[in-house]
Amino acid sequence: MADSTDFSAVLAAIMSVPEQYKAASGHQMSEVLTSKDARQTLAGSSPDELLSCAQIELDARDHQIGFLCVLESVSSRKNMRDGPWSPLAAELARLASGFLAAARPSDYMCTCPVWSKKLCSLCVSLARQAIAAANAVQSPRVDEAKASILPLCSGLECLTQGDVQRITPLHAVLIELCVATKCYAKAVGLMGPMPSLYEPERFGTKLNDVLACFLHCGDALLSLKRYEEGLNMLKGALSMPLYASHPLATAAAKKYVLGSLIKWGKLDDLPMYVSNVVRKTFSQEIPEYQGLVRQAETLRFDLGTTPSAAGSGVHASAHALHEYIVEKEATWKEDGNEALIAIIAADLYHTATLIRFLKTYTTMPKDVLMRALGVASEAELDAVVMRFSALESVTGAVRIDDEENVVHFDVALDEVNGMTMRKLMQLIQKSTAAKKAVDEDWVAIETSDVFRKMNRSDGGRGERLKKGMMMAREGPSIDMSALPMSASERG
Repeated sequence: MADSTDFSAVLAAIMSVPEQYKAASGHQMSEVLTSKDARQTLAGSSPDELLSCAQIELDARDHQIGFLCVLESVSSRKNMRDGPWSPLAAELARLASGFLAAARPSDYMCTCPVWSKKLCSLCVSLARQAIAAANAVQSPRVDEAKASILPLCSGLECLTQGDVQRITPLHAVLIELCVATKCYAKAVGLMGPMPSLYEPERFGTKLNDVLACFLHCGDALLSLKRYEEGLNMLKGALSMPLYASHPLATAAAKKYVLGSLIKWGKLDDLPMYVSNVVRKTFSQEIPEYQGLVRQAETLRFDLGTTPSAAGSGVHASAHALHEYIVEKEATWKEDGNEALIAIIAADLYHTATLIRFLKTYTTMPKDVLMRALGVASEAELDAVVMRFSALESVTGAVRIDDEENVVHFDVALDEVNGMTMRKLMQLIQKSTAAKKAVDEDWVAIETSDVFRKMNRSDGGRGERLKKGMMMAREGPSIDMSALPMSASERG
């Protein structure tokens, strides 16, 4: 490279000055900045030299296109996703964040199609660098990654000119960055309504980008517990016109399975227009998840049987599902689906606990049940009971009485009406035997690593769940004389 004086002069000539920006038409300016001399100057200079010169010689506002050329050249020549942030990568992120934060949709570079791809390329590189920092195995730099979201949103606004139906490659990585930094609401907001403008000739948008948008937005919605919306977004990913197996579609299929189990207790039917490639993915390429579906559906079937049959089946199927979750723990972790599996495990614990109490008590104070289930608020209790009721179990009903602050456990009326005393006694005996079987198997479940780990980072909720598990095993520490007699005691 020539001495710094010559380099600065060449760079200034290539990048032009504000007066030339105003006088030149878009076509003429594009010829200047994409000329052979400009490309040779940028390619022949080291990234460190380019950033240093840009910082000294160019103003981010007055020389916007020149600044963009330098930053994009550096980001495209270095793989910023490898390893921790280097000093060069950190400096690029600092300059790019400041540059993007000051950019406006009305700026020259944002209205010139020739430069849209360069602006998109710079933003994508910065977003990937931030994702790598947030997901680092050692010392993840989540705060720094999160700080880059706002400037990147400004860059996205410049690219789309505020059109929320236009999708770019930046959408995919920016939504992924929001998920990596747990900014789930922001990720959902970036997706907006169903996109319809892709413009591959302007931004280089590919099928991968669209598929990734649906996948990561669906992941964000599941994390926000907006399961039905999340499943609909994942259906968008699974509905892409694929002609061969695709890793993003496979990831979407796995999350679709888990979301379906959480929402419905079974695998929700796929749309008719899903390709045979995607159907093959479900049937052949995710065997661990298909096994989970089979275990969950067995439990769902046992919950839907009569009390006499449910007693011998529910505890066995619940225990089998738990054992399967533990056995495949490495798979859930490798796929990044531990959080969704933890929800399924928590639901399993709640379901088995409610079944046990349903077979033991007729009435229980609400706060006692909350501690037993490990929930901290009445809203959480309502959600647990609603999910349990949605299982369509005919073994009984759980009803919350807010006025009396108690919970009622009722045997299904269609089982009691017209029942003789002898049959009622037989039912009570079978329920007592079922409770004993549940107790024996559930001790192993509630003390396992899965349940100890599933809420470890949830601000003390794990400790409440632990206490609830102890209560479920030992029985609630309440004055039994103050409660109505259980069905077995009345017998």
